[in-house]
Amino acid sequence: GELIWCGYRIGSEGEGALDYGVWDCDGHEAHRAVIQLPHGVVVHDLAVTAHHTVFLDCPLLLSPEDALHGKAPVHFEKGLPMRFGVLPRKGGGDEVIWHEVRGAGKMCYHVMNAFDEPNGDILVVGCCSPDLDLFSDIGGVGFRDVRLVEWRISAGTRDCVTERRLSEVPCEFPRINDNYIGVPFRFGYAAVFSPREDDGPVFTGILKYDRWSGETAIHEMSTGQYCSEPIFVPRRHAVGEDDGYLLFHVHDQDGPTSYVDILDASSFTQKTTCRLKMPHRVPFGFHSLW
Repeated sequence: GELIWCGYRIGSEGEGALDYGVWDCDGHEAHRAVIQLPHGVVVHDLAVTAHHTVFLDCPLLLSPEDALHGKAPVHFEKGLPMRFGVLPRKGGGDEVIWHEVRGAGKMCYHVMNAFDEPNGDILVVGCCSPDLDLFSDIGGVGFRDVRLVEWRISAGTRDCVTERRLSEVPCEFPRINDNYIGVPFRFGYAAVFSPREDDGPVFTGILKYDRWSGETAIHEMSTGQYCSEPIFVPRRHAVGEDDGYLLFHVHDQDGPTSYVDILDASSFTQKTTCRLKMPHRVPFGFHSLW
């Protein structure tokens, strides 16, 4: 396998750049490139397919000048479009082809997956918000506007990106069966935001989305319990894409105990397969890793 990464930085004149690299399975550098940008931008995630790396240029801009004047170091600029930069896996920085998403700027922090279509199109799925800025006051974050979205980047064009909302459920931290990263997939999972106005940006359920049927299923937490990002763990000798388990941390707001819940990903019923009691209470959090 390969480790594919990028980092972002900003120059003295406000221009931006992405440092991009590929490491081989032994941890050695196999490729490195620099992608120039017209502005400093926060890039929290990227997408990979079997043959390409896709960079997200969303208008959450870095502004050191603002920081010097006591303001937030980043700001969301809706007047700038969201862009996808497509690069062959080991291409040079000047080989990136940028594709604009029509309309006002949007923010995508996390990608679910991406893959190449037989006709050369690239499909990207991720959680997207029309107005998300984590550095604003909690009331203005807009996390309940985050939706699971699909973008189709048409081959051979620079301005044809088709956008389609996949689910109306507010969600974040999308995951899949990692054996399907970069290739066509059917099922995706995400943490569901609480519908209660006084809860803030916490998760009260787990979502399963079926790309083939377009159906969304939700596993809901008990009152006062909040969950983390779901992690898919394949069943031993698995025979299907969703043949496995979802693991997620559970924070009990009203009790002294925290848990790890295990949910059958294929049946995806309201009842968990197993609940593991943690030896210590763990605070509410976002990301998880198995």
